[in-house]
Amino acid sequence: MRRFAAALAVAAATLAPAADGQGKDARVREDAKATKGASAPAEELARTLVSERAWNQMIDAFTQSLTRQIEAGLAQQGGTPPQGLAAKVRTELADALRWAQGVELQAKALSQRFTPEELRSIVGFYRSGPGQKLLRELPELARTVDQQIQALLQERVPRIVEKVAPSLAAAQQHPGGTQATPAPGAAPGAGGAPAPGAGAPPSGGNAKGSVPPGTPPARP
Repeated sequence: MRRFAAALAVAAATLAPAADGQGKDARVREDAKATKGASAPAEELARTLVSERAWNQMIDAFTQSLTRQIEAGLAQQGGTPPQGLAAKVRTELADALRWAQGVELQAKALSQRFTPEELRSIVGFYRSGPGQKLLRELPELARTVDQQIQALLQERVPRIVEKVAPSLAAAQQHPGGTQATPAPGAAPGAGGAPAPGAGAPPSGGNAKGSVPPGTPPARP
């Protein structure tokens, strides 16, 4: 989730006006840096783990989150969002976070941590029946576990706040004296303390739910 917030900050920065020529030159340099040092087996594995379909789903999720943040910020200023805001945000994010660049960055990181022989073995596993099933099932498994963790946090965070900060817990009680149960990600003072890391959009490659860092996205 923290990786998503960082990527979102980068994406927001791309919305600032810039000269087209300078922007294109900078993107070419970024891609060149990403490509340097990646081996062929690493690139093959990276394309297996980061499918173009999953990447596009991630961009869609980023788009929804950033659009909501921009709309909320404009509303606080008394303004209204421009027409076609979501489409404009999607276009900018797709340009700032390109699939090819993501693959190369992943490949470079894999090359630094695995030998070519290890990478070929991993690729072989993901080409096998169990490997293909793992790629298909992991995102849904991750969503299920994430939902269960969020439910546990919603139940247990108020108790933790009551133990470590009794005065804060008392101040957040309802008039009837019962402890307010916060929804994960709720802002402080809005009925309880926020669940750690809650409220962030998914960081993985699937727009339907969050995927823990390192979880390979579903293949197209």
